[in-house]
Amino acid sequence: MIHTFAVNDMSCKGCAAKITKSVTALAGVTNVVAEIPTKLVHVTAGEGVTPTQISEAIGAAGYHAEAPAAKKASDCGCGN
Repeated sequence: MIHTFAVNDMSCKGCAAKITKSVTALAGVTNVVAEIPTKLVHVTAGEGVTPTQISEAIGAAGYHAEAPAAKKASDCGCGN
């Protein structure tokens, strides 16, 4: 299962490394991708890992995580 979080205070490679290290330490997490330009963290984990656990691990690294807002088709910027 892939969980995605917005981490708006992640701004550099050092931030991404701290978050990745903290989340990877959770049992059941198999992959973490921290995208600095989009400020999104994608976590691949087994079903036993909850979004709350991941959010708390990001918090333990010193950052604030939230579920990104769902985008609607009308938010694409094309005007339709």
